[in-house]
Amino acid sequence: MASIPAGDVKRGFSLKDIALVAISLGAIVIAVWYVIGQFQPVRYSFEIPDAVLESNQDNITAEQLLDLPLVDEQGQPVSLRERQNSQHLVIVFTRGSMAAVKPADRGPQLPNIPNVCPYCSSQASGIASLMTEFTKEQAQVLLVFPVTELAQNADAATFLKSTVPASNPPPFPVLLDLKLQAVEQLGLREHLARPASFIIDKAGDLRFAYVAQKGSADRPSGGELLRRIKQLNTANP
Repeated sequence: MASIPAGDVKRGFSLKDIALVAISLGAIVIAVWYVIGQFQPVRYSFEIPDAVLESNQDNITAEQLLDLPLVDEQGQPVSLRERQNSQHLVIVFTRGSMAAVKPADRGPQLPNIPNVCPYCSSQASGIASLMTEFTKEQAQVLLVFPVTELAQNADAATFLKSTVPASNPPPFPVLLDLKLQAVEQLGLREHLARPASFIIDKAGDLRFAYVAQKGSADRPSGGELLRRIKQLNTANP
């Protein structure tokens, strides 16, 4: 049998060839993941749905909250005392507009909601889905969106639209904390603001106060806030 010339012997893949194949496969996986993400937006899970978060702030008072210098999207002052109106008041502070925050400190961002914390959007979407029950339990929800200047109200509008389909009316008002005045008064300043949630009952007493301690994902869900409201109504029918 004739021998095969040494030069005709095919060699196996080199380490360089293997590395190039691995990089190519990785690029394909990332591209597929991105395309799928465009049709199925990412939702961030920030807590176990049935988690119970206890109040962790005893230095914030109902009086402080009700007198916060908040404004509407046109920059006009808003009185939380007038909005209470014999209802429970649920006040949720978002991180606000990331426009004035260094990119390294913004955390994750989604392309369809620029300058908005996706954890905030996810939490707000959960609250929006339960608004019928909040209303039934005589609770009014107010979301606070900290901004360094009024022009960032565009980010607040983007944030609000991200919580519900465009065809639906806004589920709750989004109030602006202009120039971070409320954030400074409550000691929530961190890059912009730490997420925080408060419940003031019908009598005007602060019954729940939770400020994030473990990053932007540390916050109660809409279900947890609703559970707290139901507890109040069961204890004081």
